[in-house]
Amino acid sequence: MTTEFEESYSTTLKDTLGRKAPPFLYVAGDETNLQPKGVGFVGSRDADKTDLAYTRDLVDLAIEDGFSIVSGVPKE
Repeated sequence: MTTEFEESYSTTLKDTLGRKAPPFLYVAGDETNLQPKGVGFVGSRDADKTDLAYTRDLVDLAIEDGFSIVSGVPKE
């Protein structure tokens, strides 16, 4: 977890959202990944295997291009 008062908090998020930025973020992995450019993926909780495979391909391409990936928690 990181808060808006820590160095690891995304400066881009703070600069873009200002006072509307979330006060804290739960982070899986290296918190420094919050600093580079990022892309978010949002979709249906009922996605089928084809949809998930397509999304995985898009995520892989984004990572290859230097983007950090922002996503919600997967359904268990």
